Amino acid sequence: MRWPNAEVQVSATLVEELVRSQHPDLIRGRIRGLSTGFDNTIWRLGDELVVRLPRRQVAVKLIENEQRWLPSWHHDYHC
Repeated sequence: MRWPNAEVQVSATLVEELVRSQHPDLIRGRIRGLSTGFDNTIWRLGDELVVRLPRRQVAVKLIENEQRWLPSWHHDYHC
């Protein structure tokens, strides 16, 4: 299987800029890359948090779907 090219180049600088613009209180340590998948990249934000960002446009809809359904799934199955 061929690995798809990234449509968005995600870097530690970009992660920091995005987090700082929306939640500057979450910048508590070094930002470092953890993993790159077909659709997303995962970055460590300090020692406690993880940031997942899309690297391809197709992943945006998938993330939006997760954001819509995960809160109800968590409530229904873990409460």
